[in-house]
Amino acid sequence: KKFFLGGASSVRGWGRFEVGPLSGFGLPIGGLSMLEGSTEIRKPLFGKLGGVAFFDFGNVSDRSLNVPTSLVYAAGPGLRYLTPVGPARIDFGYQLNRIPNLKVNGKPETRAWRLHFSIGQAF
Repeated sequence: KKFFLGGASSVRGWGRFEVGPLSGFGLPIGGLSMLEGSTEIRKPLFGKLGGVAFFDFGNVSDRSLNVPTSLVYAAGPGLRYLTPVGPARIDFGYQLNRIPNLKVNGKPETRAWRLHFSIGQAF
């Protein structure tokens, strides 16, 4: 099994499994160790609605027990609505730096943002 980052509960701004070492063709292949972090400022707006601002970072290394040499960063705003099963989330993640040569579905990635929907806290 290999590690990947990216998605609604990881480095928001990238799609699921998009952050990690790349093959010679530019496709994410996963790695053996990872470093990841997130911070969020949460503020009640009114009623059951709240807002957040977040900053995420991380990367995956192709070697075991190795700290990745470069990190990717994403930041953005989000909304939370409190439901009986946890907060419903919508986050707009923007990539602060890009992953060179990344391909998604076999095509060069040109989008620098992602919109994530989820139930429950990001972390």
